Amino acid sequence: MSFKLKPPLGSRLNTSHPLARGLIGCWAMNERTGMLVTDSSPRRNHGDLTAFGLRHKLNNTGNVVGYSAIFPKVVLIADSSLFLPLDNISIVLGIKKQDAVLRTNKAFGGPSGDGVCNAFVPFSNGNVYWDFAGSVEGSTRLSVAGLTTTGYHNWAFTTGPAGMKIFQDGLLRASNAGTPTRTLSNDSFGLGYDSVGTTSDTIDYSYFYVYDRQLTSNEIASLSTDPYQMFEPEPIWLFGGQGAAVGGAVAPTSIFYGPFVGPFGGPI
Repeated sequence: MSFKLKPPLGSRLNTSHPLARGLIGCWAMNERTGMLVTDSSPRRNHGDLTAFGLRHKLNNTGNVVGYSAIFPKVVLIADSSLFLPLDNISIVLGIKKQDAVLRTNKAFGGPSGDGVCNAFVPFSNGNVYWDFAGSVEGSTRLSVAGLTTTGYHNWAFTTGPAGMKIFQDGLLRASNAGTPTRTLSNDSFGLGYDSVGTTSDTIDYSYFYVYDRQLTSNEIASLSTDPYQMFEPEPIWLFGGQGAAVGGAVAPTSIFYGPFVGPFGGPI
C-alpha cells in the first residue's frame, strides 16, 4: 500500500468532502506526545491515555498510538449510548501488528451482550471476527480465516442494508446477509478492550474512524488508498509538516509518508 502525509495536529475536516459525511468519530493519532487522542469530528470525543496501557509513539508509518502494557485499552467514548449507532455503522482503522504471535487482540470494542460492537484482528485462533449486536455466526457475527494480519493493514468493518462486511486494504474479504440491530448500551467504547496476552500486545493504531452509515466498497477502497483525504490541505507555507516556530521560522515536525510529492502532485 502507499502511505500518505498524515495531517498535522489541529488540521480541520473538510465537512463538504464526501467521506466526511456521517463521520462521527475521527481520531488521526497525530499528537505524537501527551495523553490525549484528539477527535477531529464535530463530536470532539477526545480519548485519554492516562490510565491505560497505550501511548503515543513513532513507528515506520509515522505517529501512532501503540501498546505499552498487558490488557491495554483507551476509552474514546465514556457512554456508548450517546455515540455508537444501533444499526448502520462503518468502522475504518489503520493498524500495524508487530509480530505473528496469535493473541486475543480486540482491535476495538466495549459494550457486551446484545449491545456488542467488537472486532478481533486476529483472535487467538488466527481468525478475524466482527461482532455487532451479538456473536452468532451468520447473523450478528462475521468471521474470516486465512488473512495475513501481521504488518500494516487498513481494515473496515461495516453493517447495514448490504449485510455485514469485512474489508482488508480496500478489498472485501468476507460478508454475510446479517442486518443486526444493537441493544442500547451505556458501556464505554474504545481501542484494545479486553485484549488478552501473557506479554504486551503489539498493535499500533495509525487512525480510527467511525461512521453512522454503511460505506460503499468504493468509499472503503478510496480510504484505503488515502485515509486522510477529508482533511483540509495544509497551507503551502507549511507544506511538509506541522510547524513549530523557531526563531521566527517554521520548523516542520510532522512525519512524511513516502513517496514525497511536491505542492502540485509531482514527485520530489
